[in-house]
Amino acid sequence: MVCNWVLKKSFENQDLVKQYLSTGWAKRVENTCAGGKHVTFYCREHGKKCSAKCKLLFCSDSFQVEYYENEDFNHIQTDPKVLSAVLKEFIKELEIVGVSKPRQILAAIREKGMKEPPKSALSNYLARMRKQKCKSHIKLSDFSLWCIEHSAMPTDIDLPFVIAHDSEITENGIDYFHAVVSTRRLLKFIEHSSSIHIDSTYKLN
Repeated sequence: MVCNWVLKKSFENQDLVKQYLSTGWAKRVENTCAGGKHVTFYCREHGKKCSAKCKLLFCSDSFQVEYYENEDFNHIQTDPKVLSAVLKEFIKELEIVGVSKPRQILAAIREKGMKEPPKSALSNYLARMRKQKCKSHIKLSDFSLWCIEHSAMPTDIDLPFVIAHDSEITENGIDYFHAVVSTRRLLKFIEHSSSIHIDSTYKLN
């Protein structure tokens, strides 16, 4: 497909070009001809879906650099609160390598040269993404059955098992449920302890 380029600006040197060209561009093609070196860029955020392209011509007979845009230059306009598909994919890649905190992700986005989303939009996306990973719910009856199946004392002193469990279900729903899990080694420590620390965790969603 032939691209018609329109000269938009000329620069005296490369340093001025770097100050002008935003970080929202990624290099696509680089070639050299008699007039100089041509470097074509595409939209980093939306990729080939965005029709906007730009090109730099590093003139061979001087230090001058010319900036061109294609005729149908028109960036895809998106709601700043909505993360692009490219950005979402990048965030998933970061999650895989252990980069999961919003500040770390925003720093990686800046380093990559991508458009930085609002922190609130990023936090909302991370919450939705993690909720999808944990969208399955366990029934209380299944949990009670699991407790029964894991209530036998194991031979391995470091293998956890259910010491006791209890629950009460009324017409209005679940009043409470309790489960105590420990290991034989931890229980043995009680013989030499004057106090016991009990910890519990719950999450409502």
